[in-house]
Amino acid sequence: MTDILGLIRKNREARGWTEYQLAERSGLPQSTISSWYKKGMTPSFSSLEKICEAFGLTLSQFFADAEDRLALTPAQRALLDKWSRLTPGQQSSLLALMDAMLEKQQISAGQRSLPGAHSYAFAPPERTSTPAHCAGVL
Repeated sequence: MTDILGLIRKNREARGWTEYQLAERSGLPQSTISSWYKKGMTPSFSSLEKICEAFGLTLSQFFADAEDRLALTPAQRALLDKWSRLTPGQQSSLLALMDAMLEKQQISAGQRSLPGAHSYAFAPPERTSTPAHCAGVL
């Protein structure tokens, strides 16, 4: 039998998410997710759909082995189609941008999860020229 809670944990930890962050992204109460683990319960089908949506996976992808995840969502298919039309330099720049976005997201999520922490929005300084690592991307 498939260890659904183990698969949820594996996917959550692969993204560096806490149970709280998974709850935020899936729209499920954190207490629900926590109780699954405490009581060894299996999530309902509708809860599992919300979990998969938060992970950006189809149910088929969720249950497939990592090597067998060939079924792509429409958004993933569109992303790969566009990726294949980029030059190697553009692909490298896009990966660097995505890494920076994910790092900022993890930092923001870490600040929000701390008791009493506040998130303050600020605008970055205006750029007058294109950064060197973005040259040739646009």
